[in-house]
Amino acid sequence: LSFLRVSAFPFANIVTFVRPHRKHHIKFSNDIRVQVEKAAIKAVSKLYRQRGYIIKDVQSNNLGWDLEASNGIHKLLLEVKGQSGLSPFIRISRNEYEKMNKNKDIYRLCIVMNAIEEPEIYVFINNNNNTWVLEDDGSIQLNIDEQVAAIATF
Repeated sequence: LSFLRVSAFPFANIVTFVRPHRKHHIKFSNDIRVQVEKAAIKAVSKLYRQRGYIIKDVQSNNLGWDLEASNGIHKLLLEVKGQSGLSPFIRISRNEYEKMNKNKDIYRLCIVMNAIEEPEIYVFINNNNNTWVLEDDGSIQLNIDEQVAAIATF
């Protein structure tokens, strides 16, 4: 998977907004975004149901994750990021990023590539070194580019 850069990174003391680089950002209509998000949620829900979890959709609660997965022993917090193609650039909101770091042991970042046509799910976990790696074998490490964002008006 050559499209993901692998590098180590320290978490900053300040929680910041993470966003893709502008040159890789492609704007889609809201209809397509909604379809991609629904398809990604459906794919991740199916994956975790197959793993024996009961899924609770909490998207509307603004908790910093989309789904809660429980199997009676473990409870996981699943943040789902859908992509219409194979671009590995995702946006993580300030709230999601804070919760991701606060709940490292039970938080899962689920990136669904090609969500509408043939979903490919990449689940990232924290490896206890403040590094987020592919759940299956740790072969891919997320490169998180922390950025400060602001909106100014007058």
